[in-house]
Amino acid sequence: TTNVYQGNYTLQHLVSNGKGAYELESEKLGFQGTGITVTQTRNSTINMVLPGTDGIGEATMTDVTVYNLEFVKDEKTGTMTNAIDLGDNSSIDGKVTVDGKEYAASNLYIKATITDSKLTITEASIYFGENLEHVINVTFAGNIMQNAQ
Repeated sequence: TTNVYQGNYTLQHLVSNGKGAYELESEKLGFQGTGITVTQTRNSTINMVLPGTDGIGEATMTDVTVYNLEFVKDEKTGTMTNAIDLGDNSSIDGKVTVDGKEYAASNLYIKATITDSKLTITEASIYFGENLEHVINVTFAGNIMQNAQ
């Protein structure tokens, strides 16, 4: 099943200082009414599309698609929470452009909860570049729009 959740979305660009830490490169950019598409696959993994935008400081991010993100369903509540990092079968697709140079999405750290009616991404860091030079931090809180089978 594929669902679209609509709500508040923030993005913030950080850049590696080359010493294992990241420094803020932009203010937090906020959007209301942003739609995030979530597709639940048969093996209780999730495909999720995180919308891109320009003007995240100097950075422009394409839509980022995460495939086969592993979630665990609580049978009592129906709430699904995720594994923190990309699993062995997960992949990520997207890119960020900074100063005319493109960096491919390379990793993801995400804490998210999905219920029948809500999607909450408490924190997510999308890493770009072979050396994880750039990070876009994302948060989202939204409600389901419609059930598109």
